[in-house]
Amino acid sequence: MKKIGFLAVVLVVVASCASVTKGKIDQGKNVGKVESQWANLKVLPQDISEDELKGLMREYNAALGVKCNHCHAPNAEGKMDFASDAKKEKDYARHMITMTGEINKKHFDYDPADKQKVTCFTCHQGNITPKKSSAEVLPKSPVTPSSVK
Repeated sequence: MKKIGFLAVVLVVVASCASVTKGKIDQGKNVGKVESQWANLKVLPQDISEDELKGLMREYNAALGVKCNHCHAPNAEGKMDFASDAKKEKDYARHMITMTGEINKKHFDYDPADKQKVTCFTCHQGNITPKKSSAEVLPKSPVTPSSVK
């Protein structure tokens, strides 16, 4: 029961963070055309607000079960250098952001009120690497009414 409650809380957090970026993913077509306060945004929109950017990063943290240093490298002083491309994970993240945006646009564009059906959490579910088969996710023994507590 606690597992279900935790999963529900995580889903609510991810869904609310995802709503921040509805329609905000830039596919790279306008990079450089808008004056930006951010250095090195290649996929995210240049005009994203600080609150939206932080919310989106928290969504990624929760979806993959990671902290900032998973994608961001430290500078010489040991602080996060968010503009650095030193870590390959950051490039992977850009690819995945683009992929989920394309999936949503191509397959889930039927509901104008909800453009973000597929998120990082859809596959990752709090893990760095998504499960590859249902055998990794499903319980080992069948669930019966007597086994549910």
